Amino acid sequence: MKVLNNFKWMAAAMLVAMTAACSDSDIATQDPVPTPGFNEKGEGFMAVSISLPSIDGTRAASTEPEYVDGELYEYEVKNATLLLFNGADEASAKLHSAYDISGTFPAANVNNQITTQRSIVQLANKNGLTGNIYAYVILNNQGLFTLEAQANNGSGTVYDSKAADLKVAVDGITDGSGSAVANGTSLTGKTFADFEKLMLTAQSSAKLLTGNTGATADYKNGFMMTNAPVASATAGSSFGGKIYRLAVVDPALIFPTQEQAQSSKPAATIYVERLVAKVQVNDKVTDATVTNNKTLTVKIDGFMVDQTAKSMYLSHNVGEGTAAATAFPTNIFNWAAYESNSNNLEALTANPYRFIEKTAINNGQTFNGTGEDPVYRIHWAIDPTYAKGTNDGEHSTLFNTVDAAQTIDTYLNAFADKNYVQAQPGKVVYALENTFGVDRMKDNQTTRVIIKAHYQKGGEDVKDFYTDSQTDAIFTEADFMKQVKSVVFKTPAVKNWFKANLAEGSAAAEGDKNLEVTLNYNGTSDKAAGIVTVASVTPKEDGATFKADKADFPAVAEINKQILNVFKYYLGGYAYYTVMIKHFGDAQTPWNNDETFTPNTTRISYPYQNAGGKANGAFDTTAEQNYLGRYGMLRNTWYNVDVTGVSAIGQPTIPTVTPGTSGDGKDDDSVEMYIHTRIRILPWAKRSQSEVLH
Repeated sequence: MKVLNNFKWMAAAMLVAMTAACSDSDIATQDPVPTPGFNEKGEGFMAVSISLPSIDGTRAASTEPEYVDGELYEYEVKNATLLLFNGADEASAKLHSAYDISGTFPAANVNNQITTQRSIVQLANKNGLTGNIYAYVILNNQGLFTLEAQANNGSGTVYDSKAADLKVAVDGITDGSGSAVANGTSLTGKTFADFEKLMLTAQSSAKLLTGNTGATADYKNGFMMTNAPVASATAGSSFGGKIYRLAVVDPALIFPTQEQAQSSKPAATIYVERLVAKVQVNDKVTDATVTNNKTLTVKIDGFMVDQTAKSMYLSHNVGEGTAAATAFPTNIFNWAAYESNSNNLEALTANPYRFIEKTAINNGQTFNGTGEDPVYRIHWAIDPTYAKGTNDGEHSTLFNTVDAAQTIDTYLNAFADKNYVQAQPGKVVYALENTFGVDRMKDNQTTRVIIKAHYQKGGEDVKDFYTDSQTDAIFTEADFMKQVKSVVFKTPAVKNWFKANLAEGSAAAEGDKNLEVTLNYNGTSDKAAGIVTVASVTPKEDGATFKADKADFPAVAEINKQILNVFKYYLGGYAYYTVMIKHFGDAQTPWNNDETFTPNTTRISYPYQNAGGKANGAFDTTAEQNYLGRYGMLRNTWYNVDVTGVSAIGQPTIPTVTPGTSGDGKDDDSVEMYIHTRIRILPWAKRSQSEVLH
């Protein structure tokens, strides 16, 4: 799968020239900090230029995302809020003031360099500003936040010494402890350490997914975007760079007049990214023949994105702390040093470190206020479900997912209010990010694509049909009954009964003639797509003769124990395939491809150095180094799934997952897969993968 990471998005580099300030007394205690240029009224001016460009640097298709434009409606800015934080460092800096910098942005121009800009002059005030000044931007806030009105100076523009107050405007937002942040709560004065832990629950995050058919009209409120964290250095075995979650404001670029600010370069550079991820499935099948049944060709009908997260952090969470952790969970300072130790892929030689972009995003421009040049994108995150268990009680709370075997159509009807969509090949679906550690890289936590298909034979659609696991053939109902009777007749219990109970001189018995068989569908007599089992078996003479004192016929339970075949019924001829979404995928996190330690029955799918895992609580990162991020979904990333072939008939119903208890579930790389797909990453960062459906 190719992940188009950072939609020619990171989406977006946002150049924000802003002003902020300190009081006269503050300046004396901040000798290293240039003096902001406030006028005699205590007013300072800042030029703000918001830019949503594509990225010149691209990643090799084998190891890094491809950056692509996406659609015009994905760049529209409906409203913009600028937040100023103030304090000694990022974590302790407090929200000082908020500004509505909305306006009429020029229409997005999709070409080799996408840029949407809004150049304005914004007033900042110095009251309460001390120490360092940081900037954060929220674009298209979806009504989640509101600004308290300021006094009007009579000119129609809000110029007031009282800073605007950012308030929560909806229910469904929680703080770092999981407690609800009440509608109407002011966030002014909150530290950024607290602010970045704000979580959108299912109730509020639904506003990010107002529709997901890919039609412009469905996104009339635009895509919500916030600051993207950046690193001051590329990843490596000993990462020594800094991580910037906020943009640093250069106080020397704050001016006492509007004219000076208008002609100045930005005081801070802000890169923003969309909060949602994007999934697209493409029919790239050139040979539609089903590999295991050459009489059939496949037609891809549509897809849906399933097991999607219900909650997410407002900010891109790259883990806590400013240095590598010494115990799980890890953070970007740990991830930066991770590399697969597989020595079987040339692509890994070119770029073995996957968590930080290899190419700078600011093209040699200084990251204002920091002196850093250049800076780089970060390609992983911790989300609210990262370390959560997926037991029966929590699974439905954490994820939107299939909870019973059913067709896509009935599934959609049952969950019409949960932002599901059945999209045609080539269309797109948006979803929240879903990341997790290697120990939770399971089928009951990974976001997946469910692909719906049907088959043709001789150019005609195949309608209802049956299959038998012991043969590649498909059966009409009449032929299937003959097949089942034949299988039943050959079971030891039935075979021995006929051998012992045919009268002397009787004609030989045959399964089709001398057995009456009824069927169950998924355990009931109601005919429905799914697993077919034998419900009853009754012998009949029909040319054969039974002994007068014939023995009781074997119980159906005994017969079923001896049937090794798996029978399936495909209602309407439809079948379903499952593809787990890969993030770094096979290029940067190869599995069972000459890495150390090799997956096997002793060392499980994702082995640590210790065969049993993190033995005795030891900090063993072997599995994380090799596989962390192999599967998952990250915000601002476009996951492009190309279906390139089909090797076998799919499942008659949507394959379900079993939540189980914490740690249960099937490892993603033990999940049986039925399609050839390629997943790609797109600016959006676009990640792609190719899959052959099995």
